[in-house]
Amino acid sequence: MNPLDLAGPQFLLFYTFFAAVVIAGLVFWRRRAELSNSSPKIDLSDPYLIAYLRGGEKEVLRVATVTLIDRGLLVRTGRQIQRAENASPDSVRRPIEQALLKKYARGGEVSWMFEDNGLSKACEPYDATLRRARLLPDEYVNQRRLVRLVIASFVLCGVGFTKVIIALDAGRSNVGFLIVLMIASLVVATAVSFPRLTESGEAMIEDVQSLYSGLRDRAGLLNPGGAGIEPMMLAAVFGVGALAGPSFSFANGLFPDQKKRTGGSCGSGDGGCGSSGSSCSSGSSCGSSCGGGCGGGCGGCGG
Repeated sequence: MNPLDLAGPQFLLFYTFFAAVVIAGLVFWRRRAELSNSSPKIDLSDPYLIAYLRGGEKEVLRVATVTLIDRGLLVRTGRQIQRAENASPDSVRRPIEQALLKKYARGGEVSWMFEDNGLSKACEPYDATLRRARLLPDEYVNQRRLVRLVIASFVLCGVGFTKVIIALDAGRSNVGFLIVLMIASLVVATAVSFPRLTESGEAMIEDVQSLYSGLRDRAGLLNPGGAGIEPMMLAAVFGVGALAGPSFSFANGLFPDQKKRTGGSCGSGDGGCGSSGSSCSSGSSCGSSCGGGCGGGCGGCGG
C-alpha cells in the first residue's frame, strides 16, 4: 500500500515513524563518519586541554581558577577572587594561568572571567588543537554535517510536501498538523547534526573518564596545596564539582552549579553535546591515547 494514500491521522502516524527513522539514520551516519579508527595524538597530560574538550572555555576557566586558589596564587573572599600579594603572572607558565593572574590583579567577581576577551584568547590554542585532531568539528566536518542534513531535509520535506500537494488537489486543507510535524522534524534533524563534539571527541572523553575513574573514587583523599596534579586532573576530567572534602569546599562556593553537573561530557558543556553511545573500544583506547598523548485538526493531513 502506498503510504501517501493513507488517511490523515494514519499518515501522521506514518510520518512520525518515518521521520524518526530518517533522524536515527542521520545520527548513525554522522557517528560512523566522525569516529576515527586511530587514537588522536593530543597531549592528555595537559588538564586544561581535557577540560576544554569536555566543557569548553568556561570549563578551562573554572579549573584554572580552582587550581590557582589551591596553590595560593589566587585568594577567594565569598564569590570574589584576587591575586595573592606574593603572586605574579611570571610565577606560572601556562598562558591561561598568567591571564587569570593579570585579570584579577585588583580582584573582582568570579563571573567576570566568563566575559573577558583576553581570557578567551588564552583558550584559543586548546580549541585549535582539538579541531586539528577532529575531536571538535573543523570546517571539513561541519561541511559534511551540512551535506548530510540537506539530504535528510530533502527526504523529510519531499515526503511531507508530496502529501500536502495530494491533499490540496483533493480539496482538503487540513494539513496544518503535517506542516508542524515537518518543521519539528527539521528542527530535531538540525539539532542532532551539529553537536559540539565529534564522535571521536565523545569517545575520547569516555576513555579519559574511564581511565581516571579510580581517581574520582578517592577524591576525598586528595591532598590540597598544589603539591600534586591529581586534584587538577580530577577537576579537568570530571568537573570542579567532583572535588571533595573540606579542603576543596571553596570550589562549590565559587561554582555552585557544577556540583550537580559533574560526571559526563555534557556535565559542564556550555556548548551542548551529543549522546555518544561509544565506549573505550569504539574509537580510541585509553592506554594508547595516554601513551601517545592521547496537519489542521484531528483529521490530520488531508486524508
